[in-house]
Amino acid sequence: MAQFASTTAPAPLPPSETVSVEVAAARLGLSRGKAYELARHNALPVPVLRFGRKMAIPARALDRVLGGDSADVIAR
Repeated sequence: MAQFASTTAPAPLPPSETVSVEVAAARLGLSRGKAYELARHNALPVPVLRFGRKMAIPARALDRVLGGDSADVIAR
């Protein structure tokens, strides 16, 4: 008799604690290009995390700047 792989779904990933520069741009009311320009010059009002060429924005820092609840940002 053949054995079948388990049909249990993998555990969901935890919510991300970072957002892309594009998401930060939209929330800040900036164009994508302007947000990347500011990020390259460390001129965004939030820290920019760099992983090689990839950039990410801590969701909680962005939320603090915007005055909202960090759980709301992470849940999106």
